[in-house]
Amino acid sequence: MFVDDFILLGQGGPARLTWMQDHLLHAVDDILDKPLPAKLRNEAVSVKKLRNGDGGWATRKLILGWTLDSEQRTIELPPHRSEACALLLRDLASSRRVSTKRWASAMGKLRFISYAVPGSAALFSALQSAMNLGAVSNRIRITKEVRHSLLAFLSLVDDLSNRPTYLAEIIPEDPLFLGATDAAKSGMGGVFFDRTNSYLWRHSFPLEVQNRLVSTNCPHGSVTNSDLEHAGLLAQLAVMASVTNLQYATVENLSDNIPAVSRVAKGALSTLGPAS
Repeated sequence: MFVDDFILLGQGGPARLTWMQDHLLHAVDDILDKPLPAKLRNEAVSVKKLRNGDGGWATRKLILGWTLDSEQRTIELPPHRSEACALLLRDLASSRRVSTKRWASAMGKLRFISYAVPGSAALFSALQSAMNLGAVSNRIRITKEVRHSLLAFLSLVDDLSNRPTYLAEIIPEDPLFLGATDAAKSGMGGVFFDRTNSYLWRHSFPLEVQNRLVSTNCPHGSVTNSDLEHAGLLAQLAVMASVTNLQYATVENLSDNIPAVSRVAKGALSTLGPAS
């Protein structure tokens, strides 16, 4: 059981926690143990885990493979998991080819830890693209782009082995800025607000980009309207960062382009290209 430090500050905190623990265990028995357990069925609450301390109150606890600290507001991988992840990344980066089965297993592990590794989402574009290309041959080629993403992921994991991840880095809070962007062939622009001020910006696209936009006159272009809308969302983040320090801050950018919103929310695509 995981408890925030503010609960412990109240008068009679320990007694209140003991009462709450007993109440929860009785509630589990009343709901999940009826009808009564059969001979081959385990108890709803594991006695073995209770004896190991899993049911005790603590401000620092191992939950689902993660170490959470409610006083410091942090989450981190246990040392043995962090070392295993680093070893996996080094092994993959030093290989030239791996089987699709092994690659799929590795991607599952990386997806699991990516939730608490800020900045890792964008690295999955090359990794997922390699999976798609290797689906036919059952072999994954470790190309230059894939190796670069693996080593970048390794760098992030090594950095987080020296410090935990603050929950404010990965859990959205009330937005510091709220805004919207739009883009077209000629350029992009946006507006955003904080509690007291409003900001407006715009910027034109270079002619080289405009001439590569897919259109009736240029059906084989390499830039889509969604790419321009995507650029507008990213540019607004850059403008926000020029106004104030966005470290640990939550911001909200709105757009009428579904692909651009999806890309920014997921942080990665399954193919390589300008968007990824």
